[in-house]
Order: sequence, then C-alpha cells, then structure tokens
Amino acid sequence: MPPGHALYPKGLTREQIEQYVKQHPEDRSAIICDLRSVHGGGTARRPVVGVPYHEAYKEFIGPMSQALREAAALSDDAAFARFLRLRADALLSDDYYASDTAWLELDNPKFDVILAPYETYLDDLLGVKTSYGAAVLIRNEEESRKLAVFQKYVPEIQDALPLTPEDRPSKKGHATPMEVMDSPYRAGDLRHGYQAVADNLPNDPRIHQEKGSKKIFFKNFMDARVEHVILPLARQFMRPRQAGKASGEGYLVATLLHEIAHGLGPAFARQGGKQVDIREAIGATYSALAEANADAVGMFGVKWLADRGALPKERLEEYYVSYVADIFRTLRFGTGEAHGRAENDGVQLSAGTQSARARARCGLALRHRLRAHTRRDGGAVERVAGDRSGRRSRQGGSVVRTLRQDAAGYGQGARERGRRAGGYRSYFFVCGQSAVAGRKGVTAGSIQ
Repeated sequence: MPPGHALYPKGLTREQIEQYVKQHPEDRSAIICDLRSVHGGGTARRPVVGVPYHEAYKEFIGPMSQALREAAALSDDAAFARFLRLRADALLSDDYYASDTAWLELDNPKFDVILAPYETYLDDLLGVKTSYGAAVLIRNEEESRKLAVFQKYVPEIQDALPLTPEDRPSKKGHATPMEVMDSPYRAGDLRHGYQAVADNLPNDPRIHQEKGSKKIFFKNFMDARVEHVILPLARQFMRPRQAGKASGEGYLVATLLHEIAHGLGPAFARQGGKQVDIREAIGATYSALAEANADAVGMFGVKWLADRGALPKERLEEYYVSYVADIFRTLRFGTGEAHGRAENDGVQLSAGTQSARARARCGLALRHRLRAHTRRDGGAVERVAGDRSGRRSRQGGSVVRTLRQDAAGYGQGARERGRRAGGYRSYFFVCGQSAVAGRKGVTAGSIQ
C-alpha cells in the first residue's frame, strides 16, 4: 500500500505535491486541506486537484447522513438528537464545527456516536488527510463517575507544562468531558489495524483552542487489551517483581493521562509570523510525534497528580509498570504505524546521557524544540525526528527506578532548566529503555 493510501493518485510523491503547490500557491488550500482527497487533474496545467470529501465519497456520504437523521428521530434525548442532525449536515458539507461543538456540549449521554473523518494515521505522505471512523457507544456509568477527579485538574496540568505561555494557552473554562463507554460496533478508521482503547476528539485545533475536547475510553476494548495483551507481555518481558505490579487500573490511569495530554500544549505552529495548523507544519511525521509527546506529557501528568494527592503516591510504581508493559505491545507494530513509530523512536533516540533530569525533560523538550523549528522550517522537524545517529542505551537497571527519577525531574524550575540547557537535545522521553536493556542478551538497539 502506498504511503498516501487511496487519498492521493498512485505514484504521487510528497516532493511532487510540494513543487506543484509552490508553483501554484492559489491551489494550496485545495490540495493541503484535510478534508479533500487529491485526484489526478488530467491536464498539464493542473496535474492534481483537491476534491471535497462529500463529493469524492458521495455514494457513501448520502446513506450515512440519512441514517443519522433516522436515528435522531428515534432519540428521546433532545441534545443528542440535535447533535445527530448537525452531524448529518456536516457529512454533506465537510463543515464539522457546529456538530463538534454540539458533541462537546452533550451532558453525560447514555448513548454516543463517533462518525467523522478525524484521524490522519493513514496519511503517511503529507500527514494531513483524515479518514472516516465510526463507533456506537454505550455509557458505563459507574466507571465514568471515577473520571471526575481528573477533569478538574486539566487546566492546571496545562499551566504546569514547561512551555512558554503562547505554547500552552489556558484551558480554564474549556469543556473536558470524559466518558467511559462500551463500544459494540466500530468501522472505518477505527476498525483498521490498531484497535484504539481511547480517543481524544475532535482534532480541529480551533475547537481545542476555543472549546476543548472529549476523552472517550472504550471499556470493552481496554479490558480485552489488558487481559490478553498487556499482562501476558509484562510477565514475559519484565522482571517478576515489576510484572506483578502491572494492572488494569494502572493501565487505565496511564491511558487516561495519555489522552488528556493529546489536548494539551500548543494547538498551532507559527511560521513566518503566521499561525499554521500543526499537522501541516510537521507533515508526515506528525502522528508519531503526537503519540510520543502524549506519552511523555502523560507520565508527567501522573507524577504531577500524585504530588498533589489526586493519585496515591504509593501506587506510582503500578502506574509506571503498567505504562511500560504497554510499550512492548506497541513496539510490535513497527515503523509502519504511528504508535509503533513513537515507541521505536523512544528507544532509538536514547540520549547517550544518564542524567535523570535530562531524560525527564526530553519529551516536553522535544515538543518545545519542534515548536521552534516549525516557526522557521517544517522540514527541520523531520531532521529532528530522524536524528538517530546510532545512539544506544548503556544502562540496565530498574525501569521503575528510572521512571520515578524521570518524572520527579519535572519539578519546580523546569522552565528555567530548559532555558539554561541552551537548545534542547533532540530525543524522546525514553522511560522504557532500561526495561529493554535490562533483559539478558537484549539491548535497546537490538529491537529496532
């Protein structure tokens, strides 16, 4: 399958698109837009054209829109019915702003629906084209109530990030609904390949900046992953004492903070004094970098909450071990999948330093450096992500000890330490490197 899948003409390269857009800037928005598929234009003047999704996929969009209207007529929840009608309209126009806003305003719905082109995981060419995903959701009331403690701290975690104020706009007053749902049905992007156990949606940076985002946790998928994947992998690859601490609840906490982290930090990049969609600025590496950043910021959030008594400090090892156990699952995907690339890069980009503070800073430091690069040159981001230069971990030891030290390094004065560093090193948050290097006969480099 080509990197652009069916979103671009077969054989079209990123270089060809960039060259065309450079020569024809008036066509840029039509080609780069996340809601337009690229087709061959058939003329020398316009070899490629951007076709709106609602036109390119008209034969599918019409029945989808009609089905939503029929569902709205059956609902006894007026707000949910309104959302379904707005989403039906959005499918026919590619304007999802009103329906996304209505979706965020739903108050603990008994049923919920995901049906939109949200994720860019299938676009490995430009990293901007979204794909349709769908899921039917049924609320798990008991588990959903447990999330209230996390909701109230989201604005404070954002304010605590070691970034400049313009790169961490305030989340105070923004909607942060969190739902634990069972999903008996999913299709499209949500059914393809990697089976998500959580989502942070919508992905529109305008919505993030103005309204917030919704965190959804798919309880039935998460339970299956923990029982059949996470815990068996922990027993296989981790030291027995640590493997015994991996748990479903620990994994839920790590996943929850990972999804919260997707909505934190900068919503836009800045290039030439202008605000640019961060997906466009970073390009094809965006999805993997976003997952790596969410891992780093998520672990920061776990420690931040424990330090303030929102999470029990005595369970930090459980949370750390459960997070690391998941790294072994994700590594199996390889570099053909965004989450796999994020974890592979996390191991490959070990910094060659054993400073706990330096390793702890690196996840957010990378984001900070990427922001600096995207202000000047989107291509520089790829050079950062590709700067592996054969670095390897030399340290074995306890992964839990490493995680504990790393997270602690984010404490008071992180911003000042970052400034004194004089230009952050380009490496990811590599919490899992000790677990890998600590196994007999296994080094971080041997699993690339």
